[in-house]
Amino acid sequence: MTGFNVVDDACMSYIDDLWILERRKARNGTLIAATGAAVAGIVAANSHPSVITLAILAQAFGLAAAFNTAISDSYLYTQNAATIKKLIRKTTEAYRTDFAKKFTENEVSYPMGTPGAAYHNMREYLALCLPPTIQAQIEDLVANAKASPENSATDVALTKAKADATATGRSSTNGTGTTATKSATTSIKVQ
Repeated sequence: MTGFNVVDDACMSYIDDLWILERRKARNGTLIAATGAAVAGIVAANSHPSVITLAILAQAFGLAAAFNTAISDSYLYTQNAATIKKLIRKTTEAYRTDFAKKFTENEVSYPMGTPGAAYHNMREYLALCLPPTIQAQIEDLVANAKASPENSATDVALTKAKADATATGRSSTNGTGTTATKSATTSIKVQ
């Protein structure tokens, strides 16, 4: 379990860093916009600038804002870090649960008696925190989402299935779709 804990620590540190980056992006964007407005006001008050001068200032601060967004977006997900962290927590808990269950039932398909086998399982577990895996999980969730009018038969069935799954601490299936939790070698789908 030490390997899982080390991976968890690194993963959560990474997600926390993304959360900080997200906040810095918002802060920097606000500061750039405020500075641009202040500079335009100061220039306008002191020198009666031409329209061209004000347009150049607007373009310069617009470029700075675009750089801030482009640089930050190259590291950030389209969802906020808290949502990503929640998704990772669910997938890692499901992996650990599935792994422990298979290990106690002697169903582990990959032998655990060697360092290579341990490395293989840690690599699978780490993959749950990597950006391509996270993005794939989000895309699966969105692709498999079902919409239904509030209080319709489908909505009531989905709400009941979700409540049953929460109450029993496990995932369940209903006639309108699936809610399943699988190991890291498969995807986790939630309706």
